[in-house]
Amino acid sequence: MEPRQVAEQLIRAFNRKDLNALQELYDPSCQIIWPGRQANVDRDLVLNIHKVIFEGFPDASLTPFNMIAEGATVVAEVTFWGTHTGTMRFPRGEVPPTGKIAAYDEATVLRIGGDRVVFQRYYTDRLDLLLQLGLISPPIWAALEGAPWGRATSPAGSLPRFE
Repeated sequence: MEPRQVAEQLIRAFNRKDLNALQELYDPSCQIIWPGRQANVDRDLVLNIHKVIFEGFPDASLTPFNMIAEGATVVAEVTFWGTHTGTMRFPRGEVPPTGKIAAYDEATVLRIGGDRVVFQRYYTDRLDLLLQLGLISPPIWAALEGAPWGRATSPAGSLPRFE
């Protein structure tokens, strides 16, 4: 399988909420750099994070709007979309459902080896997610949202869903 196909399979497995398929797509010894983690995380922790996401956002989906593959490396930009209707359970506590829709862009850099992810660096704006869910108060610049330089819209807004 070509590296781009592995990335596409990863997105499809996420959209199906298929933890078994996700597990198969990550090499057991993969190196994963996830936001907010001081050290690299392993495949089991990433699967647990996906489980928390799926429980909190049962309708979660990723829509890719840019994917570049060169050699064994794939860079994918996607829009996450979901409704926070489930409880998200973390080691330090729970986040009860807000009923709010979240939509934001993410990017990931993947290195593929033997049809599996052997390295992933994941980029996301967690502040934007917390603001959309109403879990933190908006900063002063939120008042500028109506200005010409206000909130950007996702290029994926008009693209078909990737399933």
